[in-house]
Amino acid sequence: MEKENSNQGLAKVIKIESVTVYDPEKLNRKLVTVKTVNDALKIAHDYPSKFPSLAKIRTHYGSEATERIIKLYLIELTELVNLKRPLTEKQIDTIAMEVVAKHFAMTIADVHVIFKKAINGEFGDFYESLDVPKVMKWFDWKIQRALPPRASLN
Repeated sequence: MEKENSNQGLAKVIKIESVTVYDPEKLNRKLVTVKTVNDALKIAHDYPSKFPSLAKIRTHYGSEATERIIKLYLIELTELVNLKRPLTEKQIDTIAMEVVAKHFAMTIADVHVIFKKAINGEFGDFYESLDVPKVMKWFDWKIQRALPPRASLN
């Protein structure tokens, strides 16, 4: 129970300091119909100023603000799924930094789809815990889904 309370406290601090327009709670309502990678690509293409890439958010608001958005998604995830061992604050920090550093071309709509799929169990069972490698694989999944099929070498 202590971890849940510390994550809720962390979420409050992040929300106060964060770029509120990209708060997951607000985006959940705006992106309710976005369920697939193609949906995310379409909405990001049609409304680039509303659903920018992480790189654009980082350019306008800085790395820390962009990381805070990812942290809010991670905290929301740990609150919505029943975990005996939720992500620690250090793991949340690490995942946020890695996502912003490695997956900066993703749009906020892409991030939304990844977390929506995770919450709905589409990436498999969590087996009562989450860790950095499990979460980072979700972002690799998104990249694989967005790439065109490779031509056969034969």
